[in-house]
Amino acid sequence: MDAYKKGEGRYQGTALLFWHTLLYRLGDKETAKAKYRAMKLPEALATVRQGSYERILEYNRGNIDDRELLNAIENSKYHECNAHFFIAMKLLADGDHRDEARKHFEECVATGCFDFDAYDWSRMFLARMKDPHWPRREKP
Repeated sequence: MDAYKKGEGRYQGTALLFWHTLLYRLGDKETAKAKYRAMKLPEALATVRQGSYERILEYNRGNIDDRELLNAIENSKYHECNAHFFIAMKLLADGDHRDEARKHFEECVATGCFDFDAYDWSRMFLARMKDPHWPRREKP
């Protein structure tokens, strides 16, 4: 949690979307939702990729569920990549959904969206999941 707090002020835009998702990884779902509720995307991002970042924000706020987020994918591998990544991160927060999270990380990587944050982070988390004891929880 200390590393999250130290880095929090450095990020903006889509980077902040990814930064706050670390709170899900740490198991602090309520703080993550609160951070997303307080977050406003820059106007330029609100319309990028048919508003997909707004949908990601609504998902992370808890206003739409996994199914609604996946149904919002509009023929874009990038929408799909982001959706699977954020679903996987929420599943990790629940602790007992590791296998489901892995499947979503794998779906994210399967999009082939190289050099894209969700893709890169998913590959890293999949590598970490080779350790059967990962993720270990830090107390929020």
